Amino acid sequence: MLLEGKNAVVYGGGGSMGGAVARAFGHEGASVFLAGRTLSKLDAVAEEIVAAGGTAETAELDAFDREAVEAHADAVARKAGSLDVSFNAVGVNAVQGTPLVEMSLEDFMTPIEEAARTHFITATAAARRMSEQGSGVIVMLSSSAAGEWRHRMGGFNLACAAIEAFTRSLAGEVGGRTCGSCAYVRTSRPRRRPRLWTPMSSPSSTTRSSAACRDSPRWAAPPPSWPRIRPAR
Repeated sequence: MLLEGKNAVVYGGGGSMGGAVARAFGHEGASVFLAGRTLSKLDAVAEEIVAAGGTAETAELDAFDREAVEAHADAVARKAGSLDVSFNAVGVNAVQGTPLVEMSLEDFMTPIEEAARTHFITATAAARRMSEQGSGVIVMLSSSAAGEWRHRMGGFNLACAAIEAFTRSLAGEVGGRTCGSCAYVRTSRPRRRPRLWTPMSSPSSTTRSSAACRDSPRWAAPPPSWPRIRPAR
């Protein structure tokens, strides 16, 4: 099993995407800690994981609340001994289909602010603890909208682009504090192979451009044996 002995936190674990990822983590041997706003949905996913022979716990949590996320991360690390995987599948509110020139500022900014807030809160909480333990994987959820020219998407495409820019920044910062190639910060796009940033362990890694990282031996797609997740529709 790929994740045997690892502890994984899934934010938004009661949703379609978060639930699918949580079940895959459980199938691969991880102890799964599901966190989200709707406890009944989290419990339903946890029951499926346990019924399949896995281990899962749930916690009612607002992933936009930094203090709550920090407290939960502390509780997981204290109880399980480590926090090895962090995945954020929290949804954002996005108005699409309206021309930008007709859209309100609030509707445009909402997905950008929400995506940036929740990913910053959950990823930095995980990064602090993974830096201390010397290993870990942080996965942030984006979309192909980050790099597409399609119009009438409101602020959603900017929200996805922001997540991917944040991924690169965080990867550069935490890489030097971990054991070489043991720490990964990733952005996953549904129906596409995840983009993987594996920071170099040298102090100069934080100054490398994303293009330089892509050319390095440590920029790579995940191995074929990794579980494939198809989003629920």
